[in-house]
Amino acid sequence: MHISTTQLHHLGIESSYEGEMGQRELLTCLARRWKDTLTYIRMLHTTDDGADIEPPNTDPPTITMDTISPLLNLHKLEHLEIDGYALELTDSNVGDMATAWSEIHTLHLPFMGNGTQRPGVSALQMLAERCLALRYLTIPLDANDFGHGQQQEGPKKNSEHPLQVLTVASPDEAWELGRVTRLARVIDHLFPSLVKVKTLEGDRGEGDLCWSQVHQLVKLCQDMRAEATKLYCCSSVV
Repeated sequence: MHISTTQLHHLGIESSYEGEMGQRELLTCLARRWKDTLTYIRMLHTTDDGADIEPPNTDPPTITMDTISPLLNLHKLEHLEIDGYALELTDSNVGDMATAWSEIHTLHLPFMGNGTQRPGVSALQMLAERCLALRYLTIPLDANDFGHGQQQEGPKKNSEHPLQVLTVASPDEAWELGRVTRLARVIDHLFPSLVKVKTLEGDRGEGDLCWSQVHQLVKLCQDMRAEATKLYCCSSVV
């Protein structure tokens, strides 16, 4: 690696190579050499001809959490994008990310389809509690797994969390209204300043419709909270 600077801040990695060993060695080198300066990383897998979009019916290459684990040593990381790979994640993996990257501003994890391991709703709680600068989050999510997210009725510990956009990077089947409502309440509890809840562009299936309903209910919760605050302030003045 022929980069002479000792103050590298932004780095883009574009590769058509599918082997994990070389990738882990590269990330280990990066994390060791620029541990105290790297704040922005974009990892993109492309086809051999350099196109960003995989050919139809081509599965993205798989990388594991072990492959990208050297990045957990970059405690000043503010922006991470990983695209074009299949990265199976657990709640514990997301917890490790949240602990390591407390200053993260944008976290963009790759799309994961059905049949792959994805973090549950409780992963959002870990990010809300530990990543207080997070504004843009793209994450594959198993909306059937609430885990500890069911504790949304407790005190609002994240009333000032600045997350603006939550993008769900996974497909979902149609849900009953009760699940949509429950998801909206959990998300509103964790991220009360949200502007948008959406799926990745290009997903126009049932999952997209369900997350659109979640977005509408989150906005309804915000409107009701604002109205309640307004009424309380008016009654206090009187």
